[in-house]
Amino acid sequence: MNANFWGQMSEEYLQHHPETPPLTDEALVAFEKRSGLKLPRALTDLLRIKNGGLLQNTDFKFDGKEFQVTYFKSLTTDESFDGIRSYANILSDAETAEMREQLQKKAGDPSRLLLVAEPLDFPYAFALNYNHLSSSGEPSVYYVCLVWGEEVKVNCLA
Repeated sequence: MNANFWGQMSEEYLQHHPETPPLTDEALVAFEKRSGLKLPRALTDLLRIKNGGLLQNTDFKFDGKEFQVTYFKSLTTDESFDGIRSYANILSDAETAEMREQLQKKAGDPSRLLLVAEPLDFPYAFALNYNHLSSSGEPSVYYVCLVWGEEVKVNCLA
């Protein structure tokens, strides 16, 4: 994978949202210690080139279905909005308790489900699910759709 994987953000956007520096070993160790989860090597290799941001090609197919993935989250020192973070963090308040319960029934422990990428203007996101590991120990890739007032939708893509 090379730098052409990543898209370019406008200068205007970057003035208000500076890019996160490429992933370092120290940041990776801190994240893995904080979360208790080991990120896949393919993802950390991408984040060492550019730590999150827009993608060059946003159209992807999983199991014959078309999806858009516009933005990869960065690996940050905290669970900030632009960072890779667990759904336990995202759904941590009383208002989201029902969504968290639904998600847990469908995908497992939300603290082991990491939001890593999302499209622009769609209500779904992509997550690494450490509740469901492959035979090689890699997390599954899940589609997660959270819409207020609707049933939580999840689907294992890979």
